[in-house]
Amino acid sequence: MTGLAKATTSGVLWSWTGTVGMGVLNNLVVLAVLARLLDPADFGLMGMATIVSGFMMLWLDLGVGPAVIQREKVSQEELSSLFFFNVLMGVLLCLATMALSEVGARVFGAPTVALLLRVVALGFVAGALGQLPHTLLQKQMRWGVITRVQLAAQVVYGFAAITLAYLGWGPLSLGWAVVARQMTSSVLMIVVLGWRPQPRLRLQEARPFLSFGMYLTGGNVVNYLSANADYLVVGRLLGSQALGYYTLAYRLMSFPLAKVSRVVASVTYPALCTLHDQDERLRKAYLKVVRYVALVTFPMLTGMFVVAPEFVQLVYGPKWGESVPLLRLFCLVGMSKSVGTLVGNVYLVKGKPQWGLWWNVAYTVTLLIALLLGVRFGTRGVVTAILALTLPSLVVTQYLVNLLIGTSFRQYFWNLRHAICGSALILVCVGMFQLGPLKPSGLWSSLALSAMAGALVYVAYVYIGERHAFKEGIFLARQIARGIRGAPVAATGEVGSP
Repeated sequence: MTGLAKATTSGVLWSWTGTVGMGVLNNLVVLAVLARLLDPADFGLMGMATIVSGFMMLWLDLGVGPAVIQREKVSQEELSSLFFFNVLMGVLLCLATMALSEVGARVFGAPTVALLLRVVALGFVAGALGQLPHTLLQKQMRWGVITRVQLAAQVVYGFAAITLAYLGWGPLSLGWAVVARQMTSSVLMIVVLGWRPQPRLRLQEARPFLSFGMYLTGGNVVNYLSANADYLVVGRLLGSQALGYYTLAYRLMSFPLAKVSRVVASVTYPALCTLHDQDERLRKAYLKVVRYVALVTFPMLTGMFVVAPEFVQLVYGPKWGESVPLLRLFCLVGMSKSVGTLVGNVYLVKGKPQWGLWWNVAYTVTLLIALLLGVRFGTRGVVTAILALTLPSLVVTQYLVNLLIGTSFRQYFWNLRHAICGSALILVCVGMFQLGPLKPSGLWSSLALSAMAGALVYVAYVYIGERHAFKEGIFLARQIARGIRGAPVAATGEVGSP
């Protein structure tokens, strides 16, 4: 195994360990407690505020991070200017969000959103301090350090959110918890990096990075609008309670995306950048990453589809039952998104960020039309509209990848065959178990046995159909265990350090 492969494998191991840990902590512990302390409308209000604050957050970095990672060498003077440029952007975005908070509240017809936005805006300044240190840790491929920092920040978030919610702060508990998480993460990133910027801010030094990043930022802005257009439509036209149910379903579906697909995309980007002029190796690496992501995310989403009623009622409570049909539809959406997330890396590696931008513009316009048609049928109509666009979107974006690195649709979908067939087997076998005479009457036993049956069937199928992937999965599991115990996992391969 080459040094680059070891570094990438180590990064995936650490990132998966951390993100799975954060996902369990956030979705199965923190969110489960908050779901009993807060009402669906409280989550809906925070969802409304997050739409606005998340949009503003896109402008914090202006694509500087990926540009720093892509460039082989960056001087200390350039890094210092970029650091203080990020801080300046954080202050400006904080002030702008506070000034526009009342406008955001009027858009959603919810006065509480204004106060939430003023609280969350403080997180922009906190986040700006850690933006470049996080990028430098990524460039050095110090994934273990990043994982530990993110886990610590998530623990602070959970403690703050639960404590404030218990004290009766309502939706503000979620807003202040976000600020606490941002500040914790930034402070720890600065401390562990050990790098101190020079006191300088010269825009001419930042300009080359911004010229690369502007296309990326434009694509991210348009992509954010398309990703949050459903929140805007549901919140504005159906109300905060409907948005609360919708938010829970979306967050559960996004767990495999955030904890697997996006982690892999983030970790593999620096490694793929080294292959930008080697199409054959890049093509093999891309297809391998897609296959392994699908082998993990497809069964997760299929299992969630099957056990959704029991899972939601047991973990979050009976009052969240309206989220179940939405979650099942979202599981179908998530399968396509989990592999579609990876195409953006190819655009960036090949120096074509504008391709992602123009595709996102076309997709967003189409999505808005579909959402406005679907919202007439309630939240289910909204999710159905998203589902109807998901597969065509995957086909178009993969077509663009085919043009860049010479892949074909036959290669791509053949690459996914075992993930698709194995997931179908889960659906059939667990579905028959739940409908058959052996299904237990208790919710806990039904959930546990269904999950075990699905896992066993899928593992057996992968062992037969993807023997090599199965063996690598066992190896990775052992490496993760070694990393948790503190034993050396693999070479860190710190490349491109500033």
